[in-house]
Amino acid sequence: MIRLKINHLVNLQDARYCAALDCVALVSFALDRDSHHHLPLRDVLEIIEWLSGPTPVLDFGRDAEQLDTFLAGYFPERVWIQVDHSLVPHILQHPEALASRTLVQAPASAFTDLESLIAEFAGVEWTLTPLDLQNSPPRWAQRLQNPAYWLNTDQLSPTQVTLLQPAPQQLSMRKWVEADLHHLDFDKFEITLAEFRV
Repeated sequence: MIRLKINHLVNLQDARYCAALDCVALVSFALDRDSHHHLPLRDVLEIIEWLSGPTPVLDFGRDAEQLDTFLAGYFPERVWIQVDHSLVPHILQHPEALASRTLVQAPASAFTDLESLIAEFAGVEWTLTPLDLQNSPPRWAQRLQNPAYWLNTDQLSPTQVTLLQPAPQQLSMRKWVEADLHHLDFDKFEITLAEFRV
């Protein structure tokens, strides 16, 4: 079964709807203050308290200040952290963050440098999300069989994804799931899942 990561959720109703789907493994909330979907940390923690099933992800994007504030305070054990690849050197200065699983969002062009850096930290499991598979070497379709990799579908159509061989096992989805900035478009959500053959 394909596993999904649903991004930029902003309320409990939508998060619980996604959590009830067997295919959803991760539900993500944006704490990056530059994001249109930004939520205060206290609101995200309140939502997480009511969730069961999928693992919550706190997406700090490029917001190093927000990340530092979070790491200096309460750190729920069950959450993962996501950062933009530009913050990889920054987060490696915080060993407390490495106790949680960390997702790194990056274009495929940055993977070589990132893998060299991450290889120095044995035992730390990272998830990398390519943004531009269209311009990536064919080997990425094979690499996406690895459970450490999620395919970001932002720039890809369902046809492009379903034609990849072998088929990716984990998809990261955002933007298309919203009717507006605040609520999921449930009808579009179900249609898109069918298009991606989930």
